[in-house]
Amino acid sequence: MELQEYIDHLLAGEDDICAAEGKDQAVDLQGLHRLYVDLIEPSQYRIGELWEGGKISVAGEHLATATNSYVASTCYAPLARATSGGPRAMIACTPEEMHELGPRMLADLLECDGWDVDFYGTSMPVRDLIGAIRERKPRFVGLSVALVMHLGSAKRTITAIREALGSETPPIVVGGNAFRGGEDLWRQVGADLYAKDASEAVQMLGALKG
Repeated sequence: MELQEYIDHLLAGEDDICAAEGKDQAVDLQGLHRLYVDLIEPSQYRIGELWEGGKISVAGEHLATATNSYVASTCYAPLARATSGGPRAMIACTPEEMHELGPRMLADLLECDGWDVDFYGTSMPVRDLIGAIRERKPRFVGLSVALVMHLGSAKRTITAIREALGSETPPIVVGGNAFRGGEDLWRQVGADLYAKDASEAVQMLGALKG
């Protein structure tokens, strides 16, 4: 199925058609990577562009996102791995960031790669995030930023983590739609690493597994 055809089904809320396409692609872990990176992620970016341009309503954006979330969870479930005892990863959205599909897909692929993932979802308060890092001691912290307006929040979050934890700060990895606007944005917010998509992140973070 071509990307535009898939987007049309998303906008129509045709979750059965979208899920069937997802299952056709995600027959194995490599297929799940392709589904996430080549279909769900670019379709989600396009949905966001349509909403920003006034071409679809908030209701349309929410329906399409919910459908993509359903497709991802449906296709991930048969390939899920129990990862108790693996190296710990921590994934969260920055304060006020309410888009969690991207980081959720990263958490899925990391778990399939053997990581034990703590996924904190949307709008994680900085103080609580710092407390969780102290307690859980992850190999890295992944922060997702979908909207450009939240890049300042990401920078403040990273600064607060470094000030609180000092030399015990784990590597901080960022990703999300907000960083697509410039190749140095991730450095400007103070991150250690950046991945353009979930599949690239899994490959890159393999070096941190130990």
